[in-house]
Amino acid sequence: MTSFNQFDFNFIASFPLFRDIDPCLIIPLLKNCEIKSLNKGEIILRVGDKNNYLYWLLSGSLRVYLSMPESSKIDQQTGFTIAPGESFGEMSIVDNSPVSACVAATEDCHLLAMHERVFWEQLICLPGIVKNLMKVLSNRLHQRDEISLKNLEQQLSFAKRSEAERIQFNDELELKNTALQKAKDELAEYSRTLEKKVSERTQELSQTLEILKATQAELIFENELLRTTEQSSTFDYQVGGSLPMDAPTYVVRSADRFLYKALRRAEFCYVLNPRQMGKSSLMVRMIDHLQREGVYCAPIDMTRIGSETVTPDQWYKGVAFELGRRFGLFGKFNLKAWWKEREDVSPVQRLSEFIEEVLLVEVGVEEGTPAKLVIFIDEIDSILGLKFPVNDFFALIRSCYNQRSLNPEYRRLTFALFGVTTPSDLSTNNQITPFNIGQSIQLEGFKEYEAQPLLQGLAEKVSNPQTLLKAVLAWTSGQPFLTQKICKLIRNTSSPIPANGEACWLENLVQTNVIENWESQDEPEHLRTIRDRLLQSKQSVRLLELYQQVLCQPEVSVTASPEEMELLLSGLVVKQQRCLKANNRIYASIFDNSWVEQHLQEANRDK
Repeated sequence: MTSFNQFDFNFIASFPLFRDIDPCLIIPLLKNCEIKSLNKGEIILRVGDKNNYLYWLLSGSLRVYLSMPESSKIDQQTGFTIAPGESFGEMSIVDNSPVSACVAATEDCHLLAMHERVFWEQLICLPGIVKNLMKVLSNRLHQRDEISLKNLEQQLSFAKRSEAERIQFNDELELKNTALQKAKDELAEYSRTLEKKVSERTQELSQTLEILKATQAELIFENELLRTTEQSSTFDYQVGGSLPMDAPTYVVRSADRFLYKALRRAEFCYVLNPRQMGKSSLMVRMIDHLQREGVYCAPIDMTRIGSETVTPDQWYKGVAFELGRRFGLFGKFNLKAWWKEREDVSPVQRLSEFIEEVLLVEVGVEEGTPAKLVIFIDEIDSILGLKFPVNDFFALIRSCYNQRSLNPEYRRLTFALFGVTTPSDLSTNNQITPFNIGQSIQLEGFKEYEAQPLLQGLAEKVSNPQTLLKAVLAWTSGQPFLTQKICKLIRNTSSPIPANGEACWLENLVQTNVIENWESQDEPEHLRTIRDRLLQSKQSVRLLELYQQVLCQPEVSVTASPEEMELLLSGLVVKQQRCLKANNRIYASIFDNSWVEQHLQEANRDK
């Protein structure tokens, strides 16, 4: 076996199939490949073979024949040559058909071989790989067509040269012409069938690649979010809390792109999801990126304003104070005097005038062209503790949207709401809430191709970190808090991780450090928060009964009922194809049917 290090990685990264692909994403793939050697005259693929590998030629020379050559004529000048850097075998993997050509070595060769499992599970998920693959397949079809046409021309030429002997061999020639036409028709049909199969497979992959296409459309934004200068010596996972801007373990998800696009279009947005799904980290990243593009941003944490004893006037003034502080108005504007001068109007009207007469006049107008303003409202669910209704507050947000048609200045202003609640909980008047004009942004668990930034910490523990990361996601389903926690446990363990036994080793780690005695090991608190949300809810019994159905029944259809919405906000369940499913294996192992039965019995005894 030839050592992989004998070949220059930069040479491999320049292969047509890897063109414009981030080299950092190629390295994990290459570790799953193997190097094969061929002697001159040796055949690696035969017509009709079942092929399971995608090959790249590293050194030497290969030749492709559309039919099987005789061993004594392996150097014949038919077919086409494969040079170092080019690939072969991709067509039989894509359409899952037997090999349709013969590939033989015309001199001693070295090959890089990738199994089809790695091709479908890892390579095809890389950004831009489908585009490159389509180019390679297209070039291969053109080569085949040229050779087929050349062979056809040679046969037709032979037929013309034999015209003088047609009288003697007329019957035989007629049979040959019939066979030739049949071969031509079969070749044309084969080309059409192959193109159809490639098209069908591309459509099958389109859903998987939808986010990757969006990534390519926002490549500059994606690179900026992923960029980090952290060295491996300072690399660490963070469990709980907002990730700092330079955190190397921040995972960019589809929500990053959707929220960024929506805010750039000045759409009102709301991110209402369970706790510890990365809402705060997403907001921090979005503010930083928008500010560097010249957008003025004001994050407001509603818990800073208070909810227990605050009056409506104090609460609305608190919102105005936070806006003034975040937009840098203090020093050139006296909010206390301004607010007192308008005591004859309602607090919500004063806040409305503050937005129109102060914010849109004073903020972002220094350099001529007025800049965009985005108000990020975090912990929006904290207003549920207020002693007075806040329907007017949401009416004000909606009014800012409606004013765009009357006052162009309002087109500069956008709101983004973050919290753990449902639209119906925030306002009792559905006619004036902003949620039927805004863009809902759903935070989902990390997908495997998104979670690649987490590999660095795992690479220090195992030789195949991708396998270990996949095992982690099998337990957490990409839930951000749990995924970071499991990765941190792996990084901090002194126990050796056996090669090819990562899944069993990880199961023992999760059982002993997370699931067993989970209430005492739940630091920072996460699982207890879910428990308390279920058991302290006013409709606790209905939540437990619905969750029990999810655990015990094959399918529980989505109904959009109040208890379903609250159960989704707990994080215990997620929607999958219009059905409710347990979020991940850890939740299902801790909050299992026995746990549900115990608390249902306790609730019934307390009645």
